[in-house]
Amino acid sequence: MHMIIVNGEKVPNRMLQQELEFLKSRHASQPGMPPCDEAKLKADSQENAIERMLLLQEGKKRFPAVDAKEVDRRLKETIEKFGGRAKFQEKTGLKKKDEPRLKDDIRIQLKYEMLIAEISRSAVVTEDECREYFEKNKQDFMLPEMVRASHILMKPDASKSEMDIRCELMNIRERVLKGEDFNLIATRDSHCRDGNGDLGYFARGQMVQRFEDAAFSMDVNAVSEVFMTEFGLHIVKVIDKKPARARDFDEVKNEIEVELLNKRKNTIIGDFVDELRKKARIEIEEDGAAVPETKK
Repeated sequence: MHMIIVNGEKVPNRMLQQELEFLKSRHASQPGMPPCDEAKLKADSQENAIERMLLLQEGKKRFPAVDAKEVDRRLKETIEKFGGRAKFQEKTGLKKKDEPRLKDDIRIQLKYEMLIAEISRSAVVTEDECREYFEKNKQDFMLPEMVRASHILMKPDASKSEMDIRCELMNIRERVLKGEDFNLIATRDSHCRDGNGDLGYFARGQMVQRFEDAAFSMDVNAVSEVFMTEFGLHIVKVIDKKPARARDFDEVKNEIEVELLNKRKNTIIGDFVDELRKKARIEIEEDGAAVPETKK
């Protein structure tokens, strides 16, 4: 990566790497996306790091001091998330002597958060705006058809062939049809330990195709024939079904408000960063020479 200097302060390599990993992770989480363009991701992560550096610098200017008790609370909270100090040190490699540096990082983060809160304070969203958004995007607030099902999964291995497993599941199916408790058998015999076999509610596209086809084609309380997926052999019992329906405004008002408010805050923050950037001196060192960034 290039060395980037913002207002005389070097952007830490750790920050550049964090931004790059974040963009890679976000790209990977979006289904149907083409392979990522490494050069573009690196350029975008560099831009994000510059903008974050500008905000951190402004936060330091506006908020020279932060509450020491809040710093201690954040550090304690971080350690507790790992399960205590011993596990924190084991998983991070950090020791007691590293705490002053950790506290410095927390102070910087708090100043950044205080700045973001201050500059985005003017962002508000009215109920009329939420309702207008809802009316224009009703199709986005449909609840799909949902099925709640339990299953019993068995996988052939060296001790049991596919035929053996199929016969065993056929026998279990017959016992269930005669009144035995499906979930009790699943708890005892299923190779998939997922809460008494209960998969909860799911929509189309969340399970492998063969499993989905079986579950959505069945009536409530029906028990499937034995079928195969890439995970093994299954039988499924449908517990409940919910038809697709449109959610009304009151159900989604808070969801819409959060989405619109975040968009408005991001616009305000983006405009603020643009103004900081106009006044900043940004240098990108290439081949040992510092090259001032061309102003946009």
